[in-house]
Amino acid sequence: MTPEPEFGAPTKAVIGWLEPGGSRRDTMEHVKDYAAKYFDSPNSAFYAVMPFLGGWLYELQENGPGLSYLPAAAQAMADRRDPAWFRVGQRAFSVTMRDKKPYCVMKPEKESKALFDAEIGRLTPRGKMSRLIRRGTGTLIVGSTLFGAGGTFMVASGIFYVMVTSIYLPEIRRLDVPQLPHRAWTQVDRIPPNLYVEALRFQNNQWTTSIKPIVSRPFAQRPSEPIPGPAPMPSTAPATAPQPMPIVPPPMESPANAAQAPSGPPQAPRPVVVSPNPPVAAQPAPMPAPPRPLSAIQPVSEAGSRK
Repeated sequence: MTPEPEFGAPTKAVIGWLEPGGSRRDTMEHVKDYAAKYFDSPNSAFYAVMPFLGGWLYELQENGPGLSYLPAAAQAMADRRDPAWFRVGQRAFSVTMRDKKPYCVMKPEKESKALFDAEIGRLTPRGKMSRLIRRGTGTLIVGSTLFGAGGTFMVASGIFYVMVTSIYLPEIRRLDVPQLPHRAWTQVDRIPPNLYVEALRFQNNQWTTSIKPIVSRPFAQRPSEPIPGPAPMPSTAPATAPQPMPIVPPPMESPANAAQAPSGPPQAPRPVVVSPNPPVAAQPAPMPAPPRPLSAIQPVSEAGSRK
């Protein structure tokens, strides 16, 4: 006879052990892959992980209350207790040590029925498990809390506003139209030309005016001041540049004059004085007569020379 499933027991469960060398992250990835492959509803799966013998011991359940058998199973394997089991649906899941390693296996129905009848070595769930796939309940709780706090503050502010306005409500005065400023304009709109309105005041619930005569004052004539004329315009005629004085070259010397010049040290050239009057063209020096030819010279005989 097949035993009836126990109320509150998981429909599927597994306990496994990863040897030393892995990390908690590797164990989590293994648990997720196992649930996606062998579980019908991973959204309703729970898991628990703990270190054991240098490795990682993990538990995975589908449905159930979300209570872990992992602490009790680890304690039973450390104490070498046999049998040590817990119920999964209609069968028993056994945990024990073999060859110094955890050995976890699902018992057949006959052996499971014998363990159910004996009630020896049954483990009690004492640990907490986490959902394999989060449902976002934490975000929902935080949002609901903030929403409730906001609603509470809104209601409190409304009550405070009603209380303050009912206690400190200002008194509304009745409006008297004849006391408005534009109604008092008729008191000053027909003032004689020799008077002026100094002030229009509202005192003791009525408008009062202050009207005074215009006092004429003698006009003080200012001394006449010279009217400034226009400034002289600057001359636009171009400035005449000074004409340079002409330079007269010294007279040329003839060969005859050069021969008659006394020998001696060279004399310094005399400065040429130029008159400021208009320059007069210098007359060129007369040229010497050309020498006569030899044919025109008569020879002198020896006799004649002796005479």
